[in-house]
Amino acid sequence: MKEATIVPSHMYLAVRRKDHKIVGMIDLRHHMNHPVRLNVLNAKALGISKLLVTCDEKNRGSEGVILANGGVYEKTIDVDGRGVKRYWISAA
Repeated sequence: MKEATIVPSHMYLAVRRKDHKIVGMIDLRHHMNHPVRLNVLNAKALGISKLLVTCDEKNRGSEGVILANGGVYEKTIDVDGRGVKRYWISAA
């Protein structure tokens, strides 16, 4: 079994004002040891110029958000039998 590697990160929650329900969550990793909009700004403030963003290949909603925020498709990879699309977003 591969040993886990700890990567520094910040976690951000999106909370709907009217009922205080969590409606989104994103984990911004400061660097990657392998191969939205607000998170791009957070990354830029931390000096991170490029973000890897992934989504399930069947998740059209997430894919649309990624594309609307400048996501550039890299490739689709297999993760535990499901396709995961990889996109890069520039935070520069």
